[in-house]
Amino acid sequence: MIVHLFNNTNHKFSEPYFDFIERRFSNDSHLFIILGDYSIYEFKKRHNLVIISYKRPLLYIHKVRQFFDKADKIILHQLFISSTLMVYLIINRRYLNKIYWMIWGGDLYDYKKAISIGNLKNVIKSKIKHLFVKEIKHIIAVVYEDYLYAVREYGVVADYFYAFYFFPCLQSIHEDAIDKYADKENKIRILVGNSGSESNNHLEILRVLHKFKDENIEILCPLSYGGTHEYIDNVCNEGDSLFAEKFIAVNKFLLFPKYVSMLKTVDIAIFNNDRQQALGNIIMLLYLGKKIFIRSDITTWKYLCRLGLYVEDIYKLNKLAFDEFITINNDNYRINRDIVKSHFSEDNCAKLWAKVFNSSD
Repeated sequence: MIVHLFNNTNHKFSEPYFDFIERRFSNDSHLFIILGDYSIYEFKKRHNLVIISYKRPLLYIHKVRQFFDKADKIILHQLFISSTLMVYLIINRRYLNKIYWMIWGGDLYDYKKAISIGNLKNVIKSKIKHLFVKEIKHIIAVVYEDYLYAVREYGVVADYFYAFYFFPCLQSIHEDAIDKYADKENKIRILVGNSGSESNNHLEILRVLHKFKDENIEILCPLSYGGTHEYIDNVCNEGDSLFAEKFIAVNKFLLFPKYVSMLKTVDIAIFNNDRQQALGNIIMLLYLGKKIFIRSDITTWKYLCRLGLYVEDIYKLNKLAFDEFITINNDNYRINRDIVKSHFSEDNCAKLWAKVFNSSD
């Protein structure tokens, strides 16, 4: 049996993955565990889905252990699990060879940030995480450079598996399907960031874009999750100050179909993330033929270029005139779409996950 462990996960990531596993693999061989204070009724009814609450630590460890004992493989989908569970797994080493860590991004890069804060509690938690990660023998990552970062920063010695989460929306996006999220009135719609997380570095980009404030533009800024109220308020205040009514903060969480409809109306997307983040958004937008700016010094850049995808360097944005900024190369658009359609297909996704599931420990 393969046990999949999700922790504090957003349903937009977990549910499509559960559906994908049910379609492509033997459902009886997979068990999904979600750790956190959720109701089972928040999820689609499945016989192999278990919700385990954090409220009583010893009880939840006991419940998790029962499933881990029966597991052939334990896949940790992101590593935001409790320090209590990490310590338990370090002590009970029989589980360590079974563990596969699926890196998401924030779970990889939060170690140094927590240490830099200097708070004793955070330092202790980070040290525990470092000890635990060092013992992991198998890593799954979309971006190979993230695996290399884990090797370098955590001292981990682990097998590497390449796999990604399937994007079901790609099947529903048609060549001529442009759902209007709002009437654009020939405006150039610019998407800035993917969430309210500070790692988006919104303020820096808003200030760079300020030189275009008199052009016919509209700036969309998704801020519905991922950041502190203080940071999100700062972004909104800066956006309003620099662009007035041309700045639109998307503070309401959009259901996935409506979010994709919004992405379809975007012309340009700018992701100033200082680490691997927003990859799902980037892939969808490349498929839709949008112009994408990201940093050239993060692992995402190397990954996309390795696939042959065309993206723009955010560090050149400062020097671009407006006409250069909005120009889209149609040949690049077609290449991006073809690569995404082929590489990120459900068939290819299933082949990659089959290699993980069938691997020997």
